[in-house]
Amino acid sequence: AGVEMPWTVLLLAVGSLAIPEPSIFLVPPHPSSQDDPIHISCTAPGDVLGANFTLYRGQEVLQFLQAPEDQPGVTFTVTASDGGETAGGSYRCQYGVMGENSQPQLSDLSQPLQVSFP
Repeated sequence: AGVEMPWTVLLLAVGSLAIPEPSIFLVPPHPSSQDDPIHISCTAPGDVLGANFTLYRGQEVLQFLQAPEDQPGVTFTVTASDGGETAGGSYRCQYGVMGENSQPQLSDLSQPLQVSFP
């Protein structure tokens, strides 16, 4: 890990670089079998509201959701039917916002979220 950058520098850099990755976590109730839906929360950092979120499993795009205009994140619900064989695996999410000049900007991918069943 490098030196922590002051927020002011980070905010100035957002216009030109990738925007910060979202946070990702499992929302209870956690799945106890492969038939249970998985609820995955994805939240953009700080003051990013109403972004468009994409959920991936492995390299595959599973779902798109847009956050409400006053919300920084979304909750995806994945069921076994979305997942083919099993809904377990490694999930990541990403969000996009309209940047300056109405150019869409995509965030870095979130950390991977491993979902497995007992």
